[in-house]
Amino acid sequence: MPCLSTGTTAITALLSENVNIPVLVACGIVNERLAKAARIVGAQGVFVGTRFILSKECRAADATKKDIMDTHPDDFIVFTQSNGYSKWRTTPHKYGKEGLEANKNGDMNPPSGSFYYGMLKGDLDAGVNTVSNLSGLIKSIDSCEKIVRELGAPFTE
Repeated sequence: MPCLSTGTTAITALLSENVNIPVLVACGIVNERLAKAARIVGAQGVFVGTRFILSKECRAADATKKDIMDTHPDDFIVFTQSNGYSKWRTTPHKYGKEGLEANKNGDMNPPSGSFYYGMLKGDLDAGVNTVSNLSGLIKSIDSCEKIVRELGAPFTE
């Protein structure tokens, strides 16, 4: 499936108006306000990634978590992979920079390195540290229980 350029809110509103099945929202749901916005435009739930990377229980390295928390949203690098079918938003390290440069030179399938060494082990130059562009809205590393309660609250009102 090609990477879509339509925003999460627009896709959610369009889907919820045109299908007769529950719609779950993924991409950029990092706090209660964004979960509530998803509910308002028709989502029945959310699928969350980056917010759980920044949880106490996540096995990602502390260096990975610190890198996400310290990176300004304008610093993220987005590069295309899989001949245009995938895009990675990553903090600005080796594979992200090389991927962006490869794209500029016509290579739409550059390597992304190792998620194991990059994110889990915290060697930020060993692989992409892929995140939501809204990660700057995450202000603390919380327990999964607290995150679930926060992001689930709009769906229990």
